[in-house]
Amino acid sequence: TYAFYECQKLAGTLTIPEGITTIEPYTFYNTAITGLNLPSTLESIQGSAFYSCGELQQLTLPEGLKSIGTDAFRWCSGITGTLVIPDSVTYLDGFYNCEGITGLKLGSGVKNIAGWAFKNCTGLTGELVLPEGLTTIGDQAFNMCSGLTGMLTIPDSVTTLGYLTFGNCSGLTGLKLSEALTEIPNSAFANCSGITGELVIPDSVQTVHRGAFEGLSGLTKITLGTGLTT
Repeated sequence: TYAFYECQKLAGTLTIPEGITTIEPYTFYNTAITGLNLPSTLESIQGSAFYSCGELQQLTLPEGLKSIGTDAFRWCSGITGTLVIPDSVTYLDGFYNCEGITGLKLGSGVKNIAGWAFKNCTGLTGELVLPEGLTTIGDQAFNMCSGLTGMLTIPDSVTTLGYLTFGNCSGLTGLKLSEALTEIPNSAFANCSGITGELVIPDSVQTVHRGAFEGLSGLTKITLGTGLTT
């Protein structure tokens, strides 16, 4: 932890040797690295490990990686292109304010997308494909990702959404909700103004909270599920 914290003149390509399994919190916080070679043995990138490494231009995550912690790559705004999350990753966090990422490919093993994981990744474009087996999408996970387009399908494996999960994702054009949800949280899809057509609330949903679909002015039909109580 904190091993190279704010070594602001540490620049160029950083190569982490084989055998390393964990990069601990704040290890390379606010350094000037421009490239990163991660070992195949790496299993965990912990919280804020590369926070504010704004000069980092490319990121290839190794197969075998299992978790990416809170704020691991927050403010790494120089990362560009498509971010590929390996199938081995089960817990995903850490890319808040990575505005340069233009695409996202989620691995089949992802079970939990944590709160704020991709908030304000305004460069993300195209359709977001969420993997079957995903169970939880946390608070504001994709809030302000206004470049996402097309139909958003929440897989039926998803049981929990957070508040403002997809708030302000104005480029989305359609929405299909998971049949396993029991509630739609506050402002979960607020200001997703591009969503049009019919909205179907699954029979599993018992509660739709305040502002959940605020600003969806393009909806032409709403079908309420039989389980709805509030």
